[in-house]
Amino acid sequence: MKKTVKQFQKSAKIHWQKIVAGLIWKPETAGEQIQGLVANRQTIETKFGIAPQLEIRDGDTSALLLTSKAGLKLLNRVPLGTPVRVTYTGTKAVKGRKTMMDTFTIETPVGTELEDDWATSFYKKEMSPAKSLKTRARKSR
Repeated sequence: MKKTVKQFQKSAKIHWQKIVAGLIWKPETAGEQIQGLVANRQTIETKFGIAPQLEIRDGDTSALLLTSKAGLKLLNRVPLGTPVRVTYTGTKAVKGRKTMMDTFTIETPVGTELEDDWATSFYKKEMSPAKSLKTRARKSR
């Protein structure tokens, strides 16, 4: 038999806490930083295709980072549950292009061993030879 919320609260004596939904971290000035535990990794659909996303949780708050950005790709190798600090260091010009690139400093505790890039292995698994041939055919039109 399922318990009602009131029955569950009485039996477990739960203390509730408010959890704030993850917001995408968009730093604006150099020196802004975010720190916490790497809590979750997933892929999301964007207007540019599938992109890897990482959640950094600090207590009751969490922030989402799109790790497809060149400066954040290293985060795809940080193991789940690892403390991490990401500092926005500003923008720099990309050689041979008219665009600017966001740059970041990524720090983990001394001795942290990085894993294989989970996003790269996801793309390899998802992009089977049949799928990649269809994609190439569409692009060549």
